[in-house]
Amino acid sequence: PWWTVSSRLGIVPALTHAGCDNWNWCLIDGSKAPTLDNLRLITKMTDEKDEDYFHLIVTAMGLRSGPLVPRCFLVQDLISE
Repeated sequence: PWWTVSSRLGIVPALTHAGCDNWNWCLIDGSKAPTLDNLRLITKMTDEKDEDYFHLIVTAMGLRSGPLVPRCFLVQDLISE
């Protein structure tokens, strides 16, 4: 499946941050917020808890900080005024 999906997307079949972290999680409880305790890896290479935290901490940080990105552009506009 890895080669087939990569071919369809037009990318080299390589393990990327996006594929391993950003696109490889789901909520444990969909009615709750996406906090570290409520995230689960979809696919893992090992069954170690360390692997979960290695990937999910970065994912949780991205989910938490993502809404700040548009505000960064507002700050640039305010500085230039």
